Amino acid sequence: MKISAVIPFYAEWDDVRPLFLHHAGACLNSVLAQPFVSEIILVDDGSARIAASALDQAIAALACEPENHGRDIIVVRHAYNLGPSAARNTGLRMVTNDWCLILDSDDRIVSLDAQLSALQFAEKQIGYVMGSWRSFDDKGTSFALNAPELPSIAQLCLRNLTPITAIIRVEAWRQLREKNGQGYDEEVVRLGGGEDWLFWLELLSLGWKGIAAPGLMWEYRVNEESQRTKRDKNTFLIRAYVAQKMKRYNVFVPMEYPT
Repeated sequence: MKISAVIPFYAEWDDVRPLFLHHAGACLNSVLAQPFVSEIILVDDGSARIAASALDQAIAALACEPENHGRDIIVVRHAYNLGPSAARNTGLRMVTNDWCLILDSDDRIVSLDAQLSALQFAEKQIGYVMGSWRSFDDKGTSFALNAPELPSIAQLCLRNLTPITAIIRVEAWRQLREKNGQGYDEEVVRLGGGEDWLFWLELLSLGWKGIAAPGLMWEYRVNEESQRTKRDKNTFLIRAYVAQKMKRYNVFVPMEYPT
């Protein structure tokens, strides 16, 4: 079985520093190390010109490494910064495989073996497969292992329990795009986040199910400057948007955030 990978990328002009490019390079290397990933689509979401140029140089260097087995990294560029949802949607419109890994550009894949084994026997209603993950920081500190959760719609209405990183069935994304016109919601990201929460809510509402495979699948980079800061400030607005959006599925999302 072969799968694709879609990785959004965005950098401001002052993000062209060795550490930042090291993050993206480590991400790409971790995906290239997975033999079943035959197609890697990196969507540059309107990065500053100097950042885009540095990214191109880094990718060219990766392509020359013999262990990459001649696999190319396809780079697609947005003229303007449209957000991670639009970047993922752009990449998913281009994939040629039935399954696609969704991964942020500062995170890393450890192994996809367990997930791909699970996909071999996945039933038709399975829309995604997940694995365990752990956080790490730039100092090299790794934190506790997190087991993937497969919440019901009722549980997911209370809070997001599912990270964005997963291998998704492209057909499920296409069905969602037919329903909402986009796939990953491109408006809620303007509030600072919530697109992953809304994506899983809509996917489950369409009848798709997920499976969790054992073993460490990926690592999440802890970044103090991440979008979480803005998202935490706009929690009420995000919940209001998600609640309104889910009415079309006759799903009730409470406005009070559970404690």
